[in-house]
Amino acid sequence: MKKNILILAILSLALTSLTYSQNDIQSWQAKINQITQKQFSDLTNEDIAYLKSVSNINKLTYGERFQKIVEDKKSDVAKFLSEYQNWVEQKEKEKQLSTELGEEKERTKEQQSIIEAQIDTIAVKESIIAALTTQIEKMRSEIKKLKSVNEKIKSEQKSLQSVLDDNISLVRRLRSLISRNDELAANSPADMKADLENTECDLAELLKSNYLLTIDRLKADRTTLDSLQKYYREKKTYPSQIEKYITDGEELANRFSASNVECVRRNSEQILLAISDIRSLMEAQECGFFCKIGKFFSENTLVSIIILLAVLFLIILLIVRSGRKKV
Repeated sequence: MKKNILILAILSLALTSLTYSQNDIQSWQAKINQITQKQFSDLTNEDIAYLKSVSNINKLTYGERFQKIVEDKKSDVAKFLSEYQNWVEQKEKEKQLSTELGEEKERTKEQQSIIEAQIDTIAVKESIIAALTTQIEKMRSEIKKLKSVNEKIKSEQKSLQSVLDDNISLVRRLRSLISRNDELAANSPADMKADLENTECDLAELLKSNYLLTIDRLKADRTTLDSLQKYYREKKTYPSQIEKYITDGEELANRFSASNVECVRRNSEQILLAISDIRSLMEAQECGFFCKIGKFFSENTLVSIIILLAVLFLIILLIVRSGRKKV
């Protein structure tokens, strides 16, 4: 009886052990299947760690009965891990390629930006060169006009009033024209900048001559000068055409004085001195009797010499007669 009970106990224990082993192997397989059925992208680090532990498991962990199942599962897991590793490496390559393509795209974009900036710079330079060329041509045209005006002043074929009108118009145009030179020269090629400076120097030289010639005409035309001086004495201001001629000229001269070109600066000083002389002429006080006599003699040299000789002759004649009377 006891023997039978012992046998039953052993059989019961063996059956229980077998049941546990069956449940364990099924749970183990189920967990592995759950992981391997996921998409590679959905796998977690814990999943991969578990599969790696499976690939290292002892084939007798669940007994000899399930040895074949364990070996097959280990083989399946090893294959799965190999495929997963290939997928990871492929993704890394794709990521690297994407990064490289992105960097290449960025470099291409930067290069394109540089090229566009260079094109813009070239376009701006071409625009400046075109504007500067036009500016120089305009200045040379004004030089021709200024030469013509100066020649007319010298010839005295035009009235002083007409000369002043021409001067005012010319100086005003020059003032407007010259105002753009600094802006254009700042970004212009060296050779064109030199051309601009030389042209500006010619203009300054001719403008100086214009003011000096105008002073000579003012001094020579006593009637007009007296009229202008009288106007200033009465109004305490310059006639409008003189005022324009002076103020526009001073503005131009001050602009020239800031030039980097020595020739232009030198002429600007002469222009300002000439304008100062014109002011002095306009503001001269009215001459008294003796002043007018002095001016008459200074302006009529031949008559002065004749009168002087006549006076000397009379003095000598009086001395001679006085000597005869004493004898």
